[in-house]
Amino acid sequence: MRFSLLTLATAVLLLAPQVVLAQNSLTASPAVSVGTDQEPDQSHPAGGDVVITQSVSSTVDGGGVSCGNSGAGYTTENSYWRLFDLAAMGFNDDITLTSVDMGVRVALNGNPSLSTSLRFYTLEGEFLIENLTLIDEVEWSAQEGEPQAYLLNLPISDTIVVPGGSMFVVEWFTPSGDPAETGYENPIDIRYGRNTEGETGPTYLSSESCAITEPTPTSEIGEFGHLHWVLFVNGTMPVANEAGSELPTTVTLGASYPNPFNPTATVPFTVNEASDVRVSVFDALGREVAVLASGLHTPGAYSVTFDAAGLPSGTYLYRLEANGEVQMRTMTLLK
Repeated sequence: MRFSLLTLATAVLLLAPQVVLAQNSLTASPAVSVGTDQEPDQSHPAGGDVVITQSVSSTVDGGGVSCGNSGAGYTTENSYWRLFDLAAMGFNDDITLTSVDMGVRVALNGNPSLSTSLRFYTLEGEFLIENLTLIDEVEWSAQEGEPQAYLLNLPISDTIVVPGGSMFVVEWFTPSGDPAETGYENPIDIRYGRNTEGETGPTYLSSESCAITEPTPTSEIGEFGHLHWVLFVNGTMPVANEAGSELPTTVTLGASYPNPFNPTATVPFTVNEASDVRVSVFDALGREVAVLASGLHTPGAYSVTFDAAGLPSGTYLYRLEANGEVQMRTMTLLK
């Protein structure tokens, strides 16, 4: 079987499953907290809310690579994959998942629904299906009437814990939309939502129907290049210094994350003894634009959130004043 990008002229003539690319485009959804794995020294010492991602924008501008029959208007079964090295991203504590924001492209064509599965794994060794260990999965059913390409927010109500420092894998499995298999009158086209705005990691595809038996980067399939699946996995890590844990011995201002960010970033810091604390943010002209923390703090690890929704892109300086010390770092807002 050959894998190629089907043109409109040839699509109506082909009946066998092919690797295809959706050409429609839609921009949707507000921005969400964004982070990448570009900086292996990122750290998250204070816990709290975290985002696992390789996307720098939540814009969804079309559909990605899929196995399907474009002439008949349906996708076959597909698995879309993303791989995250949590240790390199600084996530060394276990993460409890809270929700997933993922790009989807849906065309139900009048059919009522299609059930899909979002699965979470750890990986040991080479990125092969046999080396994956399933953590858990959640179901999502696409419903008629939803926009074609958008950022889906999928809350996770069950307790799903991802081991800190692991190789973490996300799979979105979508079944065939062939009317001969679904029993529906019309075909279904469902695939991941893509963008091309500074992604930092590959998107993988596997599909038995197209004889792609292992997760394969989209850049190695046909001549599509790298089409990035927009994906943000949201969760929480335990906050440091609970009962029995060791208190910090120094005042520290940690690296904000994600960095670059849009529109919110988390700023971690520690205080080694009770003192008045002030955490503030300044723009490139030296103007104070936000105060993130102020007042008496007991010894411990903390994290505060900087919301830059109303500020322009650029580099911002954030400063910690505590126990007679002043520490400063920078972070970049990228809209």
